[in-house]
Amino acid sequence: MLRHNAAIVCASPLYTSIVDCLKSSLNDEKFPVRESSVRALGRLLLYQIQNDSSNTTAHLATLNYLVLAMQDDSSEVRRRALSALKAVAKANPQAVAIHSSSFGPALAECLKDGSTPVRLAAERCALHSFQLSKGTENVQAAQKYITGLDARRLAKLPEHSDDGEDSEDEASS
Repeated sequence: MLRHNAAIVCASPLYTSIVDCLKSSLNDEKFPVRESSVRALGRLLLYQIQNDSSNTTAHLATLNYLVLAMQDDSSEVRRRALSALKAVAKANPQAVAIHSSSFGPALAECLKDGSTPVRLAAERCALHSFQLSKGTENVQAAQKYITGLDARRLAKLPEHSDDGEDSEDEASS
């Protein structure tokens, strides 16, 4: 529903209940349920940023759920949360960058993850969310959370080399 009709969900009188349900699903014992919840929260954040970019309080609340998911036991949930944040950062980099203190530490931990798919997703997410390819000042700012060597290495990644990944399904909402 959030993929194709996010406006209807956000305008619904049940919006708060829907978000509460998604939030509680992050604690479900089954990882596919948590992964689906993260996917929906990512699409919700993408919609919020694209359609109400000034409501940073709502963005931060939704972003904090994604940050929790970046610390999940399941590597698939962590990877999905990183992909969702990357899709949002690609859609509106400035709206994400102002919240770097919220997601920076969790993203830095994902860069050291034992799972290769999570590490690769974290690299792509860091490139876009810290805007590493946009100049040395962004690379320096990212060093609050990631090492200078990592920041410089990630800044050299081609910006559009990940367009074939699953972030396009978040961006297509």
